Amino acid sequence: MGELFDGIFNHGWGSFYNFIQNYHGNGTLDLASIFGTFSNHLKINADYRGNLATGDVDYIQKISGQIGSNAFSDPKYNRIVFGNGVNAEIGRDGNLYINGNRMDHVHIGYNADAFKDEADSNYIDFEQIFNILNGNAQSLSQQGTTPGVRQGYYNNPKYGAQPNNSDYMIDVSKAQPDANNRIYVNVPYEYLTGSRTTTIRGLTESNYGPVVVINVTGIPEGQTIDISRQLRLQYDDWRSLFNRDWNSFSSSDV
Repeated sequence: MGELFDGIFNHGWGSFYNFIQNYHGNGTLDLASIFGTFSNHLKINADYRGNLATGDVDYIQKISGQIGSNAFSDPKYNRIVFGNGVNAEIGRDGNLYINGNRMDHVHIGYNADAFKDEADSNYIDFEQIFNILNGNAQSLSQQGTTPGVRQGYYNNPKYGAQPNNSDYMIDVSKAQPDANNRIYVNVPYEYLTGSRTTTIRGLTESNYGPVVVINVTGIPEGQTIDISRQLRLQYDDWRSLFNRDWNSFSSSDV
């Protein structure tokens, strides 16, 4: 597979690499704003349709174990970047193989491009980006809820009631963004537990729309955090997206 690997991997890598090195997102999440999941360490035990960083790019710097054969199943196109030490190869059938395991949905040159880090560089410098994010998080967490935000258990006739096992509503449609075009919502951790749905209403998909920052408060110290609620994003045209539907992150509004 060596010759085929060398001939197909990293085709057009220069401009692709330079784009990500100079991208700083919306100022709130920096580079992380174009990824569905941006993590130092990630373990996935279920079907995941977003893009990873561990645009429409998957970046995997290191792999411990196997990746499932159904990975990278974006119906439009997959752009995948691997760390230099990852055992990724292109088979003569045109499929991508990772640690010898075939990726059934990835056909290089047909529905996917694959790239690999050079020996002396990384596509993403995780330490640098997480330093930026940590600094941003410290500042953002000090903000109070923006005036005009409404929140509560919305299947109860009175906003603010707290019945058990109920859907939760965060409505930002009447909130006024601050000078940095952000809306802040402080939500107690206990309101995000359980298995029901949390809806964020009043969002816009405009690239110039406000960023909604959710600050989770009252997190128990020394405990494992479990937020298992389904998240529903409701836009100003009343279209809704659930977390299972997230394939595009171009607006990065929450």
